[in-house]
Amino acid sequence: MDELAPELLKIAEKYELSGLKADCVYELGDKLNLENAGELLVLAQTHNAPDLKTRAMDFINLNKDKLLKSKSFQDAVKLADAETLAELYFSQL
Repeated sequence: MDELAPELLKIAEKYELSGLKADCVYELGDKLNLENAGELLVLAQTHNAPDLKTRAMDFINLNKDKLLKSKSFQDAVKLADAETLAELYFSQL
């Protein structure tokens, strides 16, 4: 599950497998770190995982000074939609 969780989340969303989706969200939320926070935020937004999105947003807000300087976060944020970017921006005010 460790490495497959992002792909399984996509499959779970596509085929409406709520139990698998919940397991993936739990697994991904536990693996949230400075390297993958932006990627997981975009993944959560893309695949309708509000619990994961909230955890990622909270983590980003707690670590914003480090994350804003990291290339992995900057690259991931380029893939986020406008609504997510606005939420991220206004949550930091």
